[in-house]
Order: sequence, then C-alpha cells, then structure tokens
Amino acid sequence: MMGIMEYLAIGAGALIGFIFLSKNIDYIFVIFYYALFNSRPGFDAIYDAADDEFTYGYFFKTQAKDFKTYTDYLRIHKAAQPSSYKRFRRYYDSLAKMLLTHILPIVLLPAIIFWSNWYFYLFGMFIVFVCLIIYTRFVKQKRAGYYQRLMVFAVINDYIKDIKKAK
Repeated sequence: MMGIMEYLAIGAGALIGFIFLSKNIDYIFVIFYYALFNSRPGFDAIYDAADDEFTYGYFFKTQAKDFKTYTDYLRIHKAAQPSSYKRFRRYYDSLAKMLLTHILPIVLLPAIIFWSNWYFYLFGMFIVFVCLIIYTRFVKQKRAGYYQRLMVFAVINDYIKDIKKAK
C-alpha cells in the first residue's frame, strides 16, 4: 500500500508538470518531431513538401501578408531555400537549449525533495505529459503536419524579415 509521501510525490509531479509542461508542450513537440528530421536532407524534404497550395492557404490565413498570390509564395519559398537549413538549425538549437537548460532542470529539481520517492514524482509528471499529448492531439487538433509547417513558416518569416531589413 502506498504511503502519504508517495501520493504527495505523484501529486507534486502532476502539479509541477502541469504548470511547466502545459506552457511549453508545443516547444517539446517541435523538438521531438524535428529530432527525426534535423539533418539537411531531412529538413530539405520537409521544406520542399511545403510548397503546395494548402500550405500557402494556411500561411496566408495565419501569418504576415507579404505576398498576395500563390506564385509570390512559391517565389519566396524558392528564394529562401538556400538559407533555410541554417535558419532551421538556429531555431531548433535554441529550442533544444531552452529545454535542456531552462525547462528540464526546473521541472526535475523538486525530485530532490522526494529523494526516496523520486520515481513517483516522475510518474506524476509522466501522467501529465501523456494527458497533454492527448489534449494537444485530439482537442486542439495539432497533428504532425502542424509542427511541420510551423518551422517552415518560421524560416520563411525570418527570410522575409532579413530581406526587408536589407532594403
């Protein structure tokens, strides 16, 4: 039978996990999703797949209106291609650094309090993480394609800002 300290460790893990992970779940998904595609050929395949009309329509609805037609989008998409991987690596590395240096230590630090029951603390955090995955996937309807387009949009927006700054 579990004692009060084990229940407290699970509860604390769930509470702290919810507080810190719910704000950063999208960043964590981006890091995990792009871990599979963080090589140049992998990202280039994702970047090249984002030149369809659906991506243009989504980009046009949600992002800056720097182009009016699909042809303008294709022109900017092609012009941003040579520097896209460098921009992607800058974004990806900064997200990974943030996860490893800011989020993870703060989330795992209270496990020291539950020294003999640290695995219960991590189990509480795991429960929250699974619940957030389910919530993000089924309630917020954010699938892998959303995160795929998210990084491509960031790269193209960064390219557009650099072009405007250079003028």
